[in-house]
Amino acid sequence: MNVVRYYLAISVLARHFNVLTGEHVVWPTDYYAPGSIGGFFALSGFLAFRSYNSRGCRPGAYFANRARRLMPMYIFIILLCAIGLSLTSSLPAAEYFTSPEFWKYLAANACFLNFLQPTLPGVFESEAFIMPTINGAIWTMKVDLMLTLSVPIVHYLYSRCRWNKAWLFAAIIALSLLYRILFSYLYLSTGNEVYHILGKQFFGQLAYFYIGVAICFFYDGFMRHKWVILAIILPIFLLSKLIPYFNIYLDPIIFAPLVIWVSMVGSWGYKISKTDNVSYGIYLYHFPIIQLGIWLGMKEMPSYLAFITVILVTSALSFAAWKLVGSRFVKK
Repeated sequence: MNVVRYYLAISVLARHFNVLTGEHVVWPTDYYAPGSIGGFFALSGFLAFRSYNSRGCRPGAYFANRARRLMPMYIFIILLCAIGLSLTSSLPAAEYFTSPEFWKYLAANACFLNFLQPTLPGVFESEAFIMPTINGAIWTMKVDLMLTLSVPIVHYLYSRCRWNKAWLFAAIIALSLLYRILFSYLYLSTGNEVYHILGKQFFGQLAYFYIGVAICFFYDGFMRHKWVILAIILPIFLLSKLIPYFNIYLDPIIFAPLVIWVSMVGSWGYKISKTDNVSYGIYLYHFPIIQLGIWLGMKEMPSYLAFITVILVTSALSFAAWKLVGSRFVKK
């Protein structure tokens, strides 16, 4: 799974690199930009219930484990950006650190509500920037938090209330797809960007997550029929650009199983999966690094050289943050 996570993380990086720089670096699946985030949620769903069960279905232990793994790396990048990017601000340091915008950024992002304050005072505001957003990738953290909170609730429904697992997962997935269709219709019919944003939030991502959960629970059957499953989903995925509204209603059903299929069939990624995984750091840290690169004049570089530089710098920061911050909390 680590290899797949690295690929998904760099796919998101490539997408944001092109958007923020205005370049067009070709990436194998750049035509399929929306699916990378869903792939992460599918893998999270597959692993979350295994983690919950392995800890004796104790919510406290489960939440503590998730917090140790996710929060230190997340808080690190918020503080690093808030303090470090003061050097790039058009405001003097005294005015920067006393600005209400600075403190609102810290508070909003620490509470996973980065949409309330995505910018820092005087940072990334020149004409060179498409947007002044500091880290446009971390909107998914609040969704991940809510998906994490859903695990004990759903477990309670099928273990204590004796709800049928298959029907429960199917109902959750169906309701998520209906939610996606509804908000996509509202967005397309009104043009109001709010509906587009709401359509990507928690209820819109439940389908990816609980398809991953369902595959985890029915793993033996999934692997027994893996070649039949691949024969069905792969052609649809390859033709996704030709299918109207594919991203709205078909993407979770096709892409989530495909991500887990590639992750679990064969042992081709075994060696790299034994090493420290920094794909989470790559996902968290790439956006501000691209923005900082633009501030430093990265647009003057050849596009592929700039792209490779961003990957290397992001990977180095992710590895350092994992060693110095993340791994210490996970080990405890």
